[in-house]
Amino acid sequence: MGPVVFDLPVQRTYGTMTNDGLISIPLFVFMGDIIERANILDRLFRSLQLASGALPGALAMATLVTCTLFATATGIVGAVVTLMGLLAFPAMLKAGYDPRFSAGVICAGGPALPMRRTRSSTAAEWLEEAFTSGAPLARLPDDIRPRTAAEGYRVQARLVEALGIPVGGWKIGCTSAAARAIMGARGPFAGRILAPRIFASGVALPGRALRTRGLEPEIAVTLARDLPPRAEPYGTAEVAEAIGTFHPAIEIVEPRWHRWLEVGVPSVIADLGANGWLVLGEGTTPAALGDPLAVSVQLTVDGLPPAEGTASAVDGGPVVALAWLANHLRRSEGLRAGEVVSTGTCAGFVQAPPEATATARFGGLGSVVLRFV
Repeated sequence: MGPVVFDLPVQRTYGTMTNDGLISIPLFVFMGDIIERANILDRLFRSLQLASGALPGALAMATLVTCTLFATATGIVGAVVTLMGLLAFPAMLKAGYDPRFSAGVICAGGPALPMRRTRSSTAAEWLEEAFTSGAPLARLPDDIRPRTAAEGYRVQARLVEALGIPVGGWKIGCTSAAARAIMGARGPFAGRILAPRIFASGVALPGRALRTRGLEPEIAVTLARDLPPRAEPYGTAEVAEAIGTFHPAIEIVEPRWHRWLEVGVPSVIADLGANGWLVLGEGTTPAALGDPLAVSVQLTVDGLPPAEGTASAVDGGPVVALAWLANHLRRSEGLRAGEVVSTGTCAGFVQAPPEATATARFGGLGSVVLRFV
């Protein structure tokens, strides 16, 4: 297989190195040193105990409040329960509290803040584990499964934060009536594409390490300028002026689900829109391409009949799809110059075998090639 076996570990290492959250580790150590040297926790506990001394159960209330405040600073259940167990438990026993009640107060107070985590954060943790381990999920538990597209987008945002991998662009799914019928979707949806998973034409990937290997020939664009958040909707002409280059592209659909067509659109949205990778060919300027709707498309995969279509298979064409995305994101983060947007399949969906070469040819736009080895 050659050096291709190192692709996925390198991507994960790069994501870890660019994870800003790691900065918090030395800061947590510094915070703990300050708390220990200044005896802050003990003084806080004693102050709350004195302030509520005239009330029934004052010591228990002081313990709960101290746990909550300390959890705000750390977010670590084990640290809160351990420290308060050493500090408050002997004091509560000395004051005549029942040992079981004392332990219950500390154990309930320690997780008080972390228990407030949102459903979307918990769902993102499940998907992060599937993403990093490569083990697919059957579906999310009912109590955290996204029910609407809006919930799916919240989970997707939390997933990207948890992975700590920079975003290089976006994909647009279900941009045709046929795709929406298969997915049971009411309209298009968007998914972030992670920057380390955007490759140039000719890349070789370990096919046997992937489960789906779904290929979709698409027209992608690279933005030359920002389409920032704003209240006013974007028009197609304005969006077209923001396009720097058009690219032939193949999206590799690789969802983190066993049966991704059965989990529902919100869960697919949460899973980065089922995006695995994006392979790009050389760019062509809008002036050199002319009318993108006139582009014909053919995808050939070793041992399979060719899939054919045109850019018009995307509702309104790639520019209209880009305008939909710009308006979808104008109330949140917007689009930035340099980002790549893949605008939807022009010739359906082809599942490739574990070892194969796939070539997508776009009339007037060039071609893009990838290999599974």
